[in-house]
Amino acid sequence: MHLFLCAFFVQVALSTSTLVNRTIDDTKGDSVSGLLPIYSPPAQFSPNSNCPTCKVRLDPARVFDGTWHDSSQLRDGPPVSVALSFNGTAIYIVCVLANTVKDAVTSSDFVFTLDGSRNGSFTHKPTSSPDYIYGANVFSVNGLEQGPHEVVLTTDNSTGSLLLFDYASYTSDERIGAPPAISPVTGTTASGLNGTAIPHSHSTISGAASFNAVPISSFAIASPTPRSPSISPLAPPLPTPSPPESSSGAPGSSVPNRTLSRILHATLIFVLVIAIW
Repeated sequence: MHLFLCAFFVQVALSTSTLVNRTIDDTKGDSVSGLLPIYSPPAQFSPNSNCPTCKVRLDPARVFDGTWHDSSQLRDGPPVSVALSFNGTAIYIVCVLANTVKDAVTSSDFVFTLDGSRNGSFTHKPTSSPDYIYGANVFSVNGLEQGPHEVVLTTDNSTGSLLLFDYASYTSDERIGAPPAISPVTGTTASGLNGTAIPHSHSTISGAASFNAVPISSFAIASPTPRSPSISPLAPPLPTPSPPESSSGAPGSSVPNRTLSRILHATLIFVLVIAIW
């Protein structure tokens, strides 16, 4: 009986999971693996709107890490897309939305696929305001099984659709022995910046897509409890990457050190049980 209890407590100690929040920057890619977003067609994307025909002028201080990627589906032209691979249980995609920009199409119409299956849409109709909406969470999904996934954002309007991709955040459940690296796979009231309300007639969502603009400085952890895909229409993105993985015992420490900590914990429990026995 005592040996059974020892084995039980050791198993509990070693099976504890650790949630880690990571970012996929538009330019630098995954904060851990360095895996970059896949832009298609690549020639139609302009880093930081740096092109002769680009009309958008964003404030670098208000986007994540000071960078973004600008593209548009032209009238009667093919769609453009961004593909993001991640290894985790939840993901949030963050864009910038435009309103009135002279001589530019500023409506945004997106559709999303998750692991090859259609998973919602997003529409933003510009107002007469010249202001941009920074930190717009245009898509979120959580409750996925821990593992490799792929989300593809594709424009979806033959009359024109603007795409200003900023970054994505995802949550990874790092159990003991689970590889932290990312493996590519084949395959509601909306609110404005700092809580400014956006009329329903201008921004709409359907399916699994969600919209929620948040300040860059905010931070939240997605719930790991659901085990089947579920939608969080107002779930905030996770704009701040986890602290760099280091050899310390602080949050963001490496998996081997977390393993050692849990082994020591399990050993202590074992010794206490033996002493009681």
